Amino acid sequence: MPKNSPIPIVVAVVRDKQGRLLIAKRRDRKFERADGLWELPGGHIEFREDSKKTAIRECLEETGLKVKVLRLLPGIYNNFWKDQKGKGYHTVLISYECLALGGKLNDKQHDYKISELRWINLKDIAEYRLLPKTKEIIDLLKLHT
Repeated sequence: MPKNSPIPIVVAVVRDKQGRLLIAKRRDRKFERADGLWELPGGHIEFREDSKKTAIRECLEETGLKVKVLRLLPGIYNNFWKDQKGKGYHTVLISYECLALGGKLNDKQHDYKISELRWINLKDIAEYRLLPKTKEIIDLLKLHT
């Protein structure tokens, strides 16, 4: 990847059959601005990987849950980060609405960048300190439902 190229990230907006939303508390010493904030499961698209498959894979890896992708959400967002050494990163966020189908939520063994997983009601999202663009992505659930 050329220097300073944007990094495509897939974000999974996972809900259960009761309509609750799954959020993850980030543990990230490299990006202090993100450490301790809440986000949605997701991650980098691997080489030649379809972005829907990224959502499914990342959910399983980070949460232990099997999900079904319901739809691509109608918005793409950009975040700009600097690590502790001052190196800049540009991420492009592509989000999918997903339904949890099964598996067991890994409340102890999850991705090393996650310190906690939690199911919440959508109406309670304002109580959480979120990573940039997370609220905007969650708000996309209201469009075209």
